[in-house]
Amino acid sequence: MSDESSRSTIGIDQFERQIGNLRCAITVLGIAVALLLGYIILQPLLSSLGIFFILVLGMLLLIACLSANDKR
Repeated sequence: MSDESSRSTIGIDQFERQIGNLRCAITVLGIAVALLLGYIILQPLLSSLGIFFILVLGMLLLIACLSANDKR
């Protein structure tokens, strides 16, 4: 009986982690779309260094989101 309980607990933990990863992916996709639209609109005003900074910021958001999900 305890084996079934521990298995279901592990299954629930994995399911919650997958849901968290899905939420992170949706959030990052939304950020990517916003950055792309911002890039298209502001392209004449941005230099290549500004574009690189925006991409690095987006990647840092992804890393922070995924690492926070792993710690839960």
